[in-house]
Amino acid sequence: MTSARGAEEELVLPGARSGREPERSLRPGPRRLTPEQVASRQRERLLDGVARTVAANGYAGARISDICRAAGVTRPVFYELFSGKEDAVLAAFRGGTQVVVRAMERAYGEEGGASDWP
Repeated sequence: MTSARGAEEELVLPGARSGREPERSLRPGPRRLTPEQVASRQRERLLDGVARTVAANGYAGARISDICRAAGVTRPVFYELFSGKEDAVLAAFRGGTQVVVRAMERAYGEEGGASDWP
């Protein structure tokens, strides 16, 4: 069973972090990461950029260039991972929803599946 603190630390919704945090950046040159790991990190950063940009500007006001700037990635990388803004926003929404549902399921399980769990 995980501790409440451990469960809280795992709860990271899109937009909760900055895409430009130094520890999340990918430096040019030789890497120890596989191409899949690089793409996964870029995708996470883009999802954070999407959430932050849409929260600040609304869907209509969120431009792909703003999302890329917030994530610290280029437009070609954006289009390698998403077909467009709608695709990216839906991915961020789905990812955030999955995180919340998993946290709720975990909390319900820790309560022993009590039928009166709020």
